[in-house]
Amino acid sequence: MPYQLDGDLDLLASKADLLNLFAAPACKFLWPDSEALNAELKKVILARMEVTPGVVYTNRGGWHSRKDLHTWPDACVQEFLVRARALIREMIRRTVPNPSAAHLNDFELVAWANVNRTGAFNKAHHHYGYETIWSSFYYVDT
Repeated sequence: MPYQLDGDLDLLASKADLLNLFAAPACKFLWPDSEALNAELKKVILARMEVTPGVVYTNRGGWHSRKDLHTWPDACVQEFLVRARALIREMIRRTVPNPSAAHLNDFELVAWANVNRTGAFNKAHHHYGYETIWSSFYYVDT
């Protein structure tokens, strides 16, 4: 027996199960007492921007450092990386059943800085092809 276009089909459709098959976990955290660290990071990033031309990937306008922030020797950058690794380990603990020491410690972190002033932005993009499991961002100054 054919279904009526509106009523019968809508009633049947209302019984469908919604599955969150491709949900991506996200971690949101505001580091306490970060004002001094952010001020130092801002100085270091802006100084680097003055002496290096930057690169163009997804940025439209603005400045994008090379993908080497994780190698910068500055104390504030190293402190930021310590914090980033702590949050990565927390994400692993929450998403990997029975994580091993290798899960918690043997990962590669690659970082860079973006400076986007009025009118600059980063276009929508993905990190496919970089063996990326997670991506994150940290705002030094909005």
